[in-house]
Amino acid sequence: MASKSLTYLIYDDLVKAVDGIGKKTFLGRPKTVSGELVNFIVIQPMTTLQGRVAGKRDVMVDCYGIIDIYSKAKTDGTLNVLTHTTLVQNVLDKFDPPYNGDNIVASNPKELLTGDDKNGYQVTKLTLRIRTKFNVRK
Repeated sequence: MASKSLTYLIYDDLVKAVDGIGKKTFLGRPKTVSGELVNFIVIQPMTTLQGRVAGKRDVMVDCYGIIDIYSKAKTDGTLNVLTHTTLVQNVLDKFDPPYNGDNIVASNPKELLTGDDKNGYQVTKLTLRIRTKFNVRK
């Protein structure tokens, strides 16, 4: 069996890290979501994977990841403050102290922005630093 790519291993650990926080987790924002879905988390593609060790790139890499947290807005379109900030804090808490997964260490979460997605959800975008473990593909 061929070993999985670094990208697969990174996504796998990020999904495990946020599992159970939102009602659902997606890799990339789906075009449509059920109106009954009160919240969900989206893991966006990582930034450029940069090698940290001389030699093959897949020995150890650094990158930044983006996680979007969505929660249903109130009927008037405004932020449901308690619900949304609780979700955001739960995700922040997963990565501070650093999340030590099977394949990665993810740390240093930063809140980039919060706003309305024009589809009835409030969204907060977080970024975090990701480093794969040494020789994780071996």
